[in-house]
Amino acid sequence: MRIRLALLFSLCATALTAEGPSSAIDWLSNAIENPPRYYIPPPTQSRLPADDIVRVTPLENLDRESVGLIASSLAGFSPDMWGDASAEDAIARINGFRPSTLPEANALFRRLVLAQANPPLGADASTSVLLARVDQLFAMGALDEAETLIVLANPDETELFRRWFEISLLVGRTVAPCEALRKTPGLAEDLSIRAICLARAGDWNAAATSVSLGAALGELSDSRADLMIRFLDPALFEDDDNPPFPVPMTPIDFALRESLALPRPLGRIAPPYLFVDLALSTPLRQRMDAAERLVETAAITPPLLFAIYRGGRPAASGGIWGRAAAVQALDAALAEDDDTVLALAMKRAFTAFAEPSLMTALAYEFAPQLAMRPPSAPLEPVAENIQRLLLLAGADAPLWYEQMAQDDTALELARRIYVGNEMRAESAPNAPLMRAVHAAFTGQTPQHARTDAARALLQSGQQAPAVLMALDLLAKGADTGPADIELGLWLLRQAGQEIPARRLAVQLLLLERAGA
Repeated sequence: MRIRLALLFSLCATALTAEGPSSAIDWLSNAIENPPRYYIPPPTQSRLPADDIVRVTPLENLDRESVGLIASSLAGFSPDMWGDASAEDAIARINGFRPSTLPEANALFRRLVLAQANPPLGADASTSVLLARVDQLFAMGALDEAETLIVLANPDETELFRRWFEISLLVGRTVAPCEALRKTPGLAEDLSIRAICLARAGDWNAAATSVSLGAALGELSDSRADLMIRFLDPALFEDDDNPPFPVPMTPIDFALRESLALPRPLGRIAPPYLFVDLALSTPLRQRMDAAERLVETAAITPPLLFAIYRGGRPAASGGIWGRAAAVQALDAALAEDDDTVLALAMKRAFTAFAEPSLMTALAYEFAPQLAMRPPSAPLEPVAENIQRLLLLAGADAPLWYEQMAQDDTALELARRIYVGNEMRAESAPNAPLMRAVHAAFTGQTPQHARTDAARALLQSGQQAPAVLMALDLLAKGADTGPADIELGLWLLRQAGQEIPARRLAVQLLLLERAGA
């Protein structure tokens, strides 16, 4: 502890006499002044403008709990989608969401938390549904969207501001929150935030003083104080071992460690911390891995992932490199007028993309081109695979659907659901999963222990809670019990989510068999 205090006072004294920051501190000049360059995706992927033009503009007469990035009608919801639900119930349901192996379930949840709608009863700063929405977007890795919600809500209280600053560190946009803190110092209770903004503004003396006093008074933890000292003067620690990983790892800890090029924890890091790996300067394999995981959580859309797959020559075979090679081979095959070559590329891609979220991404990426390619004898060995991709993407491809094998019950049922057919109860398939999916589209009310609770939500106009209940029922994907599948799909349909219900049904039927 004595050595620690000596370092703190040494740092403070050095800062008070120095004419400027140490040249060894490149985080200020590189990570903040020149944030990483990111691929600019198609318009469907929301991105904020560059750091230097982000502005906070208070919105007149708008309840911050109502803010959203998508009009409720465009998101498929009523403006009163919470009905008479309480804020506490809404927060519990939002926080209780479990990411699914079904891509449409994650996408539907994302639309729900991004929808602009009237807030639940009692939602305010102390019981904030907005904070729950922001936290879930953050957990998914949808940092752009989370930051935008915060900016729209005018982050003038401490909890909202803290989240804004933490996200800004991870996305490389700290100008606006630091400027807001300069004008209103009381926004941040964490001395780390104040010190980082002071250093960013070039006031290293004040930053060093804040850290040293905060550590001496116990307002900064030992691990955070060590990271802040290393950040302000890395030369003091040139011969020291790397500090241990903080538990839990906060966004500020992660950003500081990244700025110092310290190692990451072993294993898979949480989705929010993958955003930095989308930078063009990141090695291609690392970028692909980050993009795959963010597609899995619905934080980014497939076009960004496939642009990264196409970003360089695969350096190895198999695994993630195999998927990149398969994408590039499929691109080349579709550019040729040779169905034999296309059949080989399709077989390779279907094997490489067996994981459900990646298979769905493959479908959305290539279905438009495949739908325009008529069936042929060379494509017959992969016709079923092409049909699955077309159905997963909801593509209009009547020629391919007419060629569908009648003995493939799951594929035929998926086709009937896709085209909007209502099922007849007496024609139910034998397999439990298919029978449950079929039953959800017969118009009959499921016999389930939770049916009464589901109907109560619908009758009280609680559309969003009903959708969240359905997603909870379907959270295990194809491992969900048949009764839960039937009730979950039925409830989505009753809650006005007909298209998502049909997409989920098709995914339930086809994704588990995709890699077979």
